Amino acid sequence: MDGQPKDDVQAGTNYTYSFPIIQRAGTYFYHSHAHHLTAKHVYKGYAGFFIIEDDEELQYGLPTGVYDIPLLIHDRHSVYQPQFNYAPNMMDRMLGYLGDVLLVNGTFDAFFEVQKTLYRFRIVNSSNARVYNFGFSDNS
Repeated sequence: MDGQPKDDVQAGTNYTYSFPIIQRAGTYFYHSHAHHLTAKHVYKGYAGFFIIEDDEELQYGLPTGVYDIPLLIHDRHSVYQPQFNYAPNMMDRMLGYLGDVLLVNGTFDAFFEVQKTLYRFRIVNSSNARVYNFGFSDNS
């Protein structure tokens, strides 16, 4: 399922989507598909993810509960603005709109203290143009 342009929701109203989940287990990203507004909407935070679990995935013994950490990563211009201003110039439109600060789950300078155990990090890149290369400080 990827967008339904027939379901136009007017300002000040709401609409509840109900649909069967037939995908396999995974971490899925959702965002607006409004015509010519997708990048702006994602930039302003109209996006997120949902997690689907199934019996097949559970057999692998991956970390669950407090050890299963969803991380939505995005860059923005100036975290100190009350609302994120999306104003790409022509070069931004051609090369991509890159922010100057990194947010994790909407938090600037995020920090997460871990225990000495296995974790599962579900990382979703919701930046408009930036590509990330994540790793550990010991290069493992």
